[in-house]
Amino acid sequence: MMTSQTLNPKVVALDEVSVLNFPGGEQISIPLSREDTGGAFTLFRGTMPPNAGSSLHVHRFEDEVIYILQGEITIKVGDDSYTAKAGTVALLPKGIPHAHHNHSDQEAHIFVIATPSGFEGFITESFALMTAAEPDMEALGALSAKYGIEMTGNPAHA
Repeated sequence: MMTSQTLNPKVVALDEVSVLNFPGGEQISIPLSREDTGGAFTLFRGTMPPNAGSSLHVHRFEDEVIYILQGEITIKVGDDSYTAKAGTVALLPKGIPHAHHNHSDQEAHIFVIATPSGFEGFITESFALMTAAEPDMEALGALSAKYGIEMTGNPAHA
């Protein structure tokens, strides 16, 4: 939930932000979180190796904006698919199924803004579940529901 608090300026060197190394090689860092933005948004930085990406899913609480910094990804939004190269920005509104996937043979680097904030909780909590010796898929489903995320397909749909 957003607050009307006065925010403190924050300048972040991306190489100083902790990186979550997900199985499959995807890396996510969170340079600006709910605490930094008063709940207005969260900023993520993602590195996607070839053949990595998200499953087709729907957010109930937040809109996402993806900016491709380097490389190329495929973005599926609703019934449409787009090839997004460096310099492309995409709006993925809540309530519409979407996914993104790196089908290229090069790493892709992206910024994601989720608004309002809160999605970072899903990222950090799912990281703990997915990096466990035996990932608990039932707990991951419950976590998705907690954060208003419905998984509707696999990464090949992007």
